[in-house]
Amino acid sequence: MRFKKKAYKAKPDKFSVHIGNISEIEKIGNILNIKCHNAIIKIIVLKNDLLKIRITNKSEFSRLDLLPKINEVSEDVQIIFREEKDYFIFNTNCIAVLLMKSPFKILFYDLKNQLIIMDDFSYGICWDEKQIGTYKKLHKEESIFGLGEHSGNLDRVGQEFVNYNFPRYKEPFYCSIPFFIGLYNKNAYGIYVQNSSRTFFNFGKTFRDKTFFGTDGHELNYYFIFGPKIAKILRIYTDLTGRGELPPNWTFGYHQSKFSYKSDSEVRKIAERLRIRRIPCDSIFLDLHYMDKKKNFTWNRKKFPNPIRLIRNIKKMGFHITAIIDPWLKKDKNYELYAEALENNFFCKQENEKIYSTFTLFTRRVSIPDFFREDVREWWATQHSKLFDIGIEGIWNDKNEPELMSMADRRVVHGEENIPHELIHNPFPLYELEATKLAFEKYLPNQRSFILTRSGFPSIQCYGAIWTGDIRSGFEEMAESVPMLANMSISGIPFCGADVGGFWSFKKVLFKKSELFVRWIQLGVFYPFFRNHNAMLMRSQEPWCFGKTNEKIITKYIKLRYRLFPYIYNAYNEWLKNGKPILRPLVYDYQNDPNCSKINHQFLFGNDLLIAPVVMEKVRDWAVYLPRGVWIDYWTKEEFIGGKVISIETPLEMIPIFVKKGAIIPTQADMMYIGENKIDPLILDIYPNKRSVINYYEDDGITYNYKNGVFCSKIIECDVKNDQIIINIHPREGDYEPGDRHIILKINKVNNKPREIKINDRIIQEIDNVIKIREVSSFDKWGLSKKKNLYIRFINKNELNKILILF
Repeated sequence: MRFKKKAYKAKPDKFSVHIGNISEIEKIGNILNIKCHNAIIKIIVLKNDLLKIRITNKSEFSRLDLLPKINEVSEDVQIIFREEKDYFIFNTNCIAVLLMKSPFKILFYDLKNQLIIMDDFSYGICWDEKQIGTYKKLHKEESIFGLGEHSGNLDRVGQEFVNYNFPRYKEPFYCSIPFFIGLYNKNAYGIYVQNSSRTFFNFGKTFRDKTFFGTDGHELNYYFIFGPKIAKILRIYTDLTGRGELPPNWTFGYHQSKFSYKSDSEVRKIAERLRIRRIPCDSIFLDLHYMDKKKNFTWNRKKFPNPIRLIRNIKKMGFHITAIIDPWLKKDKNYELYAEALENNFFCKQENEKIYSTFTLFTRRVSIPDFFREDVREWWATQHSKLFDIGIEGIWNDKNEPELMSMADRRVVHGEENIPHELIHNPFPLYELEATKLAFEKYLPNQRSFILTRSGFPSIQCYGAIWTGDIRSGFEEMAESVPMLANMSISGIPFCGADVGGFWSFKKVLFKKSELFVRWIQLGVFYPFFRNHNAMLMRSQEPWCFGKTNEKIITKYIKLRYRLFPYIYNAYNEWLKNGKPILRPLVYDYQNDPNCSKINHQFLFGNDLLIAPVVMEKVRDWAVYLPRGVWIDYWTKEEFIGGKVISIETPLEMIPIFVKKGAIIPTQADMMYIGENKIDPLILDIYPNKRSVINYYEDDGITYNYKNGVFCSKIIECDVKNDQIIINIHPREGDYEPGDRHIILKINKVNNKPREIKINDRIIQEIDNVIKIREVSSFDKWGLSKKKNLYIRFINKNELNKILILF
């Protein structure tokens, strides 16, 4: 189907019907029921800083069970409600909400009487026969972030968007997240539009002083979240939509993929080359060609004659296999699975009761199971045993927008109630993901699931990782991935990435991408999900395809990813606890700095690293903005005072990385794959500054035992006082036992040689050659390198270890 962009545009400035005046209002506990001349409104005060607003121009509200489940836990909120001449007003202990009587408008204030957001007085809530929405005032200095996977600047002001899952790398993109964060006058607020149908957003593009959001149909539902901190808003939003679980530890490694590795011999060669060349890698992906004639849950026995042996052999090398599954079945009378689905009436159908079938580029004629139905999801889940029994450990749900956009045009309906497809098009991929998740629970019950998806909707983060689809290979697209992933992250999708190197390219790019690939690898190391993937007929882009010099640089950065694994794993655990994403825009941490709202191509990676990738060709000097505080160049250890732009030399082998002074970064020794060895030694990369504290987390990385207390959590502190540094490593909490192991403290840029170092009041000796500090026998020793980095090695037992460094 050809996508007709005009058909998907909203024209709210043409909406002719407005809500009118309040005619009746009723307060029942923490709920306000309001009748206006042309609509009804329900305001539910769920928490002091969380409200739900429902608006319909019909006589009653519609069902909400088409949407993913919301963790909508209501608190016992005491609201103070009163009536004035021109308005009603109610207060919680966080906000004041003013309801204008004529015409009806909603205005939100903080308790200092500072305006947060308000309905626009010219338009407000309005609609036509097909769509409904609301205009809000957009302040001149206001910034907007989030809205998930869309192109453009980090700040969404001046842009408009449609949320309707679209199977191409162009607007409106593959994934719909109707959630955004506004920032005005240092106060942040969040809006989550809880509608399953197509939604529309316009942030000052049509009218510079107005924000619009709306939806198809006759009812608009949205949550209002008050911060004032962005971090708090994202925590509340992900309290509603979920944060998921810890993925398998190996999924934070490097993933090698291509459309397509077409035989088991090719897969083996890729695995062997990675190991021979000492390039770390954890996962190899199988695309469509592992299947028999593109039929899901089958194997091409000519090209993959013995998949059990193949997977067993490369598992011995430390690899995990992830296999693609498309959301349809090939129409083939000899295809057992298709016949079974047909017999059981599992396929999507049209209003005329005919089975919906259509044509795809690679699989030809197909039909789509109706994942909206629970019985279909359960049946689909059982098919995965054909993969899990062979040793597949990850599932890649591709093309699940679903790619066949014509489903809506062909009047496809779902379930026993014949629900029109357009009502559930956006959440449709979640139903398939639920089936995939069910498969893991059924066949691998205590093994963490890894699911990669191309499409999604709020709560996608509860199922697995997402990538940005078929991105073109080019510097412009690489640059575009940074604000896109930053906005996805603060839209509640932490485990995200783009195809490193680009998926496809024009002829003129095909043989000129060495510099591009090196720069993209440098950036990809800091994507939460790190995968190299490209298409057929494109130049191969395995790490060794760009010459020995470039391979050396590429390998260096992939190894850096693996050394940072403990830091990354801890950052993801922090996401689970409080909704703080791994990759995030600078404005998340520095919302009072107006410069950070406009920075597209820098981001924070965890709490302590600032990444400023070079996203232009042949550039060897790069401007970097450093927020307030003291920042240290990761490579040179030079210190910079923040709050200004600096210029950094960026030869091809270097990406600017800055460390926040005070950081304690847990790292590990080089490994070829996650879990190749125990994390022994645990290397703590320390940048002392007054007082620093981290809570180091660890578990087995594979099972769900951590949910039952089988984890290790320990407080690590570093204090700088006059002429001494004190480091305390506390006993662990939790039942996971990493055992006694070596810890290496790397204390960066020590100006003076220590006169004495004690561990638990016991003086330890200086080593004659600091290089030997990495040797197992060199425990309870210290050394100072020529670069003035102090190394201390000791055995850490489950007790308080106090390290005292005297100068």
